[in-house]
Amino acid sequence: IPHVYAGFAFVLVVRQCSPNKSDSAPRSDAAYSSATLGMTDWRLESADILPAVHVDNSKTFYFEPNVLYDNVTKKYVLSWCHGGNCAGPGKSFNVPIAVASQPQGPYTPATPWKTRHNAGSTQGTWRDPDTGIAYVRYNSNHGNCIEELSPDLLSTTGRFTCTGAYGEGGGIFKRQDKYYLMTALGCCFCPAGGDA
Repeated sequence: IPHVYAGFAFVLVVRQCSPNKSDSAPRSDAAYSSATLGMTDWRLESADILPAVHVDNSKTFYFEPNVLYDNVTKKYVLSWCHGGNCAGPGKSFNVPIAVASQPQGPYTPATPWKTRHNAGSTQGTWRDPDTGIAYVRYNSNHGNCIEELSPDLLSTTGRFTCTGAYGEGGGIFKRQDKYYLMTALGCCFCPAGGDA
């Protein structure tokens, strides 16, 4: 999903997401930009937006990068899944984040978001277009949870809700004062895929 900042659309792409002991290739995220969302005008802004990924790229993976702009500190906040919090429910109560002064990075790791429930699989972020409040969505033993982020995006407020049903992928959108959550069963990033 493109993130639009300063008149440009930015797409974050996982270059390689699954660790493989026989493969020492870097696992990182790249950023591309476009002024028109056309098929041919995408420009590579950075092939390595999170340099810290190389510290532990032999034992973890990074995928589902999401960026929100922090109106308080004027910084960009990147969140993603990694091996510690994407390996299934019950793994971690922390969602890793990093900050940067521009959407294409480079990003510097910051204190992870501490979630109310175990963030077994982070499923992205979303900002309410009417209130400006941002949220993180994650799977847990309590199902698919949506938790409110602080105004500076550097922590959670502790306000949350859970569906009671586990689901991956999809997203949140708002239409005519109603909120909709789309999810799928199964492993949406696995080779076998899942439903929609």
